[in-house]
Amino acid sequence: MSETASMPHSLDDIAPESHEATIGAATVLGTRLNRIRSPRSIAELQLPAADCDWLQRWAATLGKAVAKQARQAVVPPGCDFTRQHAFGLVFMAFAAETARREASEGVVWPHIRKRLSTEAESALFVQGQPVAAVKHALEAACRYWRLRHAFDAEEQQAAWYRSIYLQFGFTQRSIGSNLTVWLAQGASRPAAVLSLLHDPRLRCPDFEVLWRTLRDLRRRNLSDAKARQVLSDNPWVLGAWNESLRTAATARRELGTAPDEDGTVESSLFTVPSLEWHGSQPRFRVELVNLADAVGDLEPGAYRIRIGKTVAEFTVDLYGTLNGKQQALLSIWPAKPIASLEQRTTSSWAVVASEEIVLWEPADEVAVFAEGLRLDAWQARLHRDRTYDLIAAPGLVVRPPHASVQGGQDGATALHLEADWPDTLAVHFEGDADPLWVPFIDDKPRPQRLPLLGRASPAVVDLGIEPVLRFSNVAKPVAAAWASGQRVPFTQDGDVVELTAPVPFAESVQVRLRGTDGTLWVGRVDVERLGAQHLGPDGWNPFPVDALDIRDCGRRLRVFDHRMAEPVLRLGDRIVGPCGRHGRGVILFDAWGVELVCGDGRFNRDPDLEMTLVREVTEHGVVQDLEQAGEGGCLVLRYALPHVSGVQVYAVSLDGRTERIIPQPVDERHWALDAFPECAVLIVDRKDVIGSLWLEPPDLVHPDSIASVLMLLRDGCAPLLNREFRRCARNLLDDHPAAALWWLFGLTEGQALDIHPPDADGFAHVARNLLLEWSPDIRSRDFMAASLDQGTGETWDKLALAAMRFPLPVARLVRSADNAAARSEIAKRVGWQAVAGGETLEFMGRQLGVHPNFLATLGDLACDYALGTGTLFSVQEENLLTAMNLSAEYRRWLAGRLLTGT
Repeated sequence: MSETASMPHSLDDIAPESHEATIGAATVLGTRLNRIRSPRSIAELQLPAADCDWLQRWAATLGKAVAKQARQAVVPPGCDFTRQHAFGLVFMAFAAETARREASEGVVWPHIRKRLSTEAESALFVQGQPVAAVKHALEAACRYWRLRHAFDAEEQQAAWYRSIYLQFGFTQRSIGSNLTVWLAQGASRPAAVLSLLHDPRLRCPDFEVLWRTLRDLRRRNLSDAKARQVLSDNPWVLGAWNESLRTAATARRELGTAPDEDGTVESSLFTVPSLEWHGSQPRFRVELVNLADAVGDLEPGAYRIRIGKTVAEFTVDLYGTLNGKQQALLSIWPAKPIASLEQRTTSSWAVVASEEIVLWEPADEVAVFAEGLRLDAWQARLHRDRTYDLIAAPGLVVRPPHASVQGGQDGATALHLEADWPDTLAVHFEGDADPLWVPFIDDKPRPQRLPLLGRASPAVVDLGIEPVLRFSNVAKPVAAAWASGQRVPFTQDGDVVELTAPVPFAESVQVRLRGTDGTLWVGRVDVERLGAQHLGPDGWNPFPVDALDIRDCGRRLRVFDHRMAEPVLRLGDRIVGPCGRHGRGVILFDAWGVELVCGDGRFNRDPDLEMTLVREVTEHGVVQDLEQAGEGGCLVLRYALPHVSGVQVYAVSLDGRTERIIPQPVDERHWALDAFPECAVLIVDRKDVIGSLWLEPPDLVHPDSIASVLMLLRDGCAPLLNREFRRCARNLLDDHPAAALWWLFGLTEGQALDIHPPDADGFAHVARNLLLEWSPDIRSRDFMAASLDQGTGETWDKLALAAMRFPLPVARLVRSADNAAARSEIAKRVGWQAVAGGETLEFMGRQLGVHPNFLATLGDLACDYALGTGTLFSVQEENLLTAMNLSAEYRRWLAGRLLTGT
């Protein structure tokens, strides 16, 4: 396996009982999977019978030694995946193909176990359930090869079972026992079927075609011959299933057919619409096809089909034979024209059925077409060397203008974009500088930094496009909703009105996210809310409602609470930007392990309205993961580094020492390490830390090394404000107050490594958090007193700088030393008297109004607190922190007041 030429090209080239059979099979299956668009499923491989037989022989001869590969995170020579990945993929393929043919809904493991060798069954299963190593291998393989899976779902108990069923949809046994009921009633459909049809993260177009074909066949909208042809080409259908599927679909038609999720009925009368240009005007071309197959059980008589005008006329005789001519090509424009099937009566035409032909979706606001066929404008990758057509809904403008042909009707704009269109192309609301839509250009270079990575849920929303996305906007408030429920009398302002009992109701809201490469994703999400409505003179109106958690793309997303007057993003105790309902640009913020919250921007905010978006914001840069590999480690990168030769890698030990290590590249994204780092690993490029991963804080630091270790924690972007590192920082403050204070004040000189420090203002809020919760003891006061007694101009200059950043902690220390001369010297350097304590603060271009004398009152409370003669209530402390974080001028003014006591 060390050379590419020796890699197998099919399973027939591999002896299933050999020790390296799993690696070879994973190479073959993985190569085939990579040719399929992600997310993928095993069914889409369309494994021939010979390959399925090979998987059965592999399982039957599986020994304990091979089964141990499920636990080995070691990269074999010549591969870019670990043995654990390989075992997980081959076992998933074996399990999926076995369960597909033999299992029933809800029972899968017994059928898999009986196909394993006795040794493998005892090694891989305990009490009928797979051991943890098997589960981890399955999950690792699904994530590595981007197979559909349920490991991001909140309910994890059935994640492995559901992930196996996501590889094939439903079993052979379900065709005869359940499929008819699923199609007729829509209820009790298995989770895998629902996910493949409706989950935005897991849905599969081929499976949707399969399901739609079965339903159309049941409704007589499709002939048996056409259904046979469609099913024979579908990867989700085994060859032997074709007849049984059609039989189950047409059985017990008296039960009816379950409606679509949106209540509409699909039709196969027309081909997929194609956009064409006639001069300067766009038109959609559709072809009327399969009319003879779709008429079904129409009564004898004369019929016509109209789309604004008559496009086909035919008759049906007593024997169900269709006679007549049809117009093959239609030229239409409206976004959603109505096609009606009408029957001739004695005096006029009566509509028998009608359907909506969706040419483009105005609610999506932007539509993109390649060679006339519609793409997903929000997720499709576009290439600048290709030609596209673009339609923008009314009220939108395209900038910069670039089109060889432009036209449109009904307020919409249509553009024909020739190749080499500008990469600055964007669609805007008229008069709005922020873009609504920008193309996802495939040939854009990958970014060299990933500033925000969230751990825990909710963190990022996986929309199938890279790199990781950041929140830019969430949703608008409810404007209208509909619900039904029991009416109860309700008194409002003295008038009795009818009110429904609280019931859930749904609303579609717009979610806007932006990637680190500038890509803007806009999509609609169905949000379930819980509330009530009252019946007034203008109809039903919703009362104020609370937003419930919703699930989308395997992650958790929440909408604004309507009671938040000024929703903002708060990183820890620091406001980093607005969270506007109409979207803003990407906000970059420092990542030190605190939570990211969407909350109210007012001073006296309600904590119950706040929503945690990310529980712990950390920054790893180019580092994606650090895996154990034998005695050493495997460093996984997010992308290949362009200048590998100039990159330096350092390991940090528990005593804070740094040691340069030389990694061995396995491939462009995997580096092997001889030893597993005890504490952290740092990647440095030209004195910039471009990646770091901290496993735990150093807790065996020698006193002589305190200063250098503290600098390493800062410059190496350690998550200093998460629970574990915060405890370490508090211990350092208590045990080494002199070194820790100078470090937090940003006054320490010297570094453990020759690297650039982070932004001073970015680190300031870390220091402020640690200082405000620290109560100095007698040793700290003695240290400060000694420093002030021997103070020089340089000492006071440094403390004045620290006081302007951290007025409250510095004032508490200076006052505890009781050195009036020092306080006076520092206050002069602060220059606080030249700063007026205004009654408003400017934030993001807006004036945040406060109550008259509000800031001055906070200053008085802070003075009493610093003197030890008063306390700050939690609300007052939050307001004080908000004011200091928003305005450097206020911090400066407050420092002077605290130091002088005036």
